[in-house]
Amino acid sequence: MFCHYSKKRTLSFWIFPFLIKLASLAKISFIVGSYCALFSATSIITPLTGAFSGITGTCIVFALGLAAKIVEGSPLLSFKFLAYIVPGFCASLYWSTSSVVVRALLPLACMMAFIVHPAIGVGWVYSLYWLIPIALYFVKKQTLFVQALGSTFAAHAVGSVIWLYAQPMTPQTWLALMPVVLIERLAFASGMVIAYHVISYAHKLYATSFLWKKMSLLHNN
Repeated sequence: MFCHYSKKRTLSFWIFPFLIKLASLAKISFIVGSYCALFSATSIITPLTGAFSGITGTCIVFALGLAAKIVEGSPLLSFKFLAYIVPGFCASLYWSTSSVVVRALLPLACMMAFIVHPAIGVGWVYSLYWLIPIALYFVKKQTLFVQALGSTFAAHAVGSVIWLYAQPMTPQTWLALMPVVLIERLAFASGMVIAYHVISYAHKLYATSFLWKKMSLLHNN
């Protein structure tokens, strides 16, 4: 699986809280059903924690997010925390492990939770999007884009279920969102691929520069 290959490019998890905070300043679009909640570039950067820092880095960055909320005095079970932190954590886990639990059973559980909601009605069709990460689990060639697409739809599944139970919308609204979701998730997946290459290149330059300086010091000595 691709995640094992990506771990060869291990980056310190300490860089990701900074990148995530920076990405949060880049607002992308309003979340339908809200007048103040927005998607930001964190939907692109946060999942890459798993690609570069593995499960350990993912958990530590998530724990740092929890600590920040505690310091701010925000309730940990608030809608804002669940909607913004948990989906990104799940997306990051998707990159960091090939476990069937994260890659297939989690989206399946989200589908079930979505379909059984009493207010969803014909809107259950919306949850068919989450067959995508389940199907991608069985794809043998785990390319960067396949990883990114599965990751962003895993986050979408978790986030949509949280939204449904916290901020219910009409079945018609969910159905109307389906074309938007397709464009949105393809854009996020493409953004992850680009960001992955940029971070990899930056890390390579840093490592090369660091090694060059070290070798120069040894030579001078």
